Amino acid sequence: MRHGGGGDVQTGESVLSFKSFEKGREKWQGETLHGVWFDEEPPLDIYSEGLTRTNATSGITIVTFTPLLGMSDVVLLFLSAGEVERMGNG
Repeated sequence: MRHGGGGDVQTGESVLSFKSFEKGREKWQGETLHGVWFDEEPPLDIYSEGLTRTNATSGITIVTFTPLLGMSDVVLLFLSAGEVERMGNG
């Protein structure tokens, strides 16, 4: 997609790609990305790979999901030990 200049936005092009979790972590390897958006809870290995793809550009990773899998490894990354303990006692 092309985006035009105006204000602080520079003229340029961006590439939007879609990837499936079912294809596995290997399909996520290799590319350097400016952003990753997970719209469902990813497996931990794919989440980690998505973060790795944005490291070189100081890019952004967005994760939006309902934790239907419960206290998965990915969910636990976003909670402090105290929060996890309170939930266990709650």
